[in-house]
Amino acid sequence: MEIALRSDEDEICRAAEAVESLCPTAGFSRQRCEDVRVAVLEALSNAMTHAHGSRSEVPILVRAAVAGTSLLVEIRDHGSGPPLIPPEPNLAKKLTGAETPRGWGIHLMRMLASEVEFRVDHRGHTVRLRFEAARPAALAPASIRSEPAV
Repeated sequence: MEIALRSDEDEICRAAEAVESLCPTAGFSRQRCEDVRVAVLEALSNAMTHAHGSRSEVPILVRAAVAGTSLLVEIRDHGSGPPLIPPEPNLAKKLTGAETPRGWGIHLMRMLASEVEFRVDHRGHTVRLRFEAARPAALAPASIRSEPAV
C-alpha cells in the first residue's frame, strides 16, 4: 500500500487507519492493531508538525506492507529528522511542568514497534517502523542513518 497525503490532521488519521487495516493480514490481535495505529499516528504527527511546520501543502508519503507475520511501515517527509534519539521522557518532570508535556512521540514508537529507524538523505527524512504480532518486552532499538548527498 502506498498513500500520498497532505500534512493535515484528517489526512494523517485516514492514513493511520489504512495502515491499521493491514494488521489482521499479519495475524495481529485487535490490541496490537491499535498499537500500530498509535505509533503510525505519532510518526505522521511528527512529520506534519516538525518536518513540515503544519504546512498542509507539503506531502507525506506512507508505504506499508505485510511480510509474513511482520508489518513494515515507511513514512517519508521533507524534514531533516531528529538530530538524535531522545532519552526516555521523565513523567514526573512533565507532570510538574518542569518539562514540556510534549516529546512522547519517538518514545511511543519505540514502545510499540519492534524496530524504529530514522533515515535522512537528499530527498528528505524517512521513519521506518517494523511491527511483529507481539508487543516488544522492551523499548525497540532505534537508529538514525544519514546518507551522503548525491
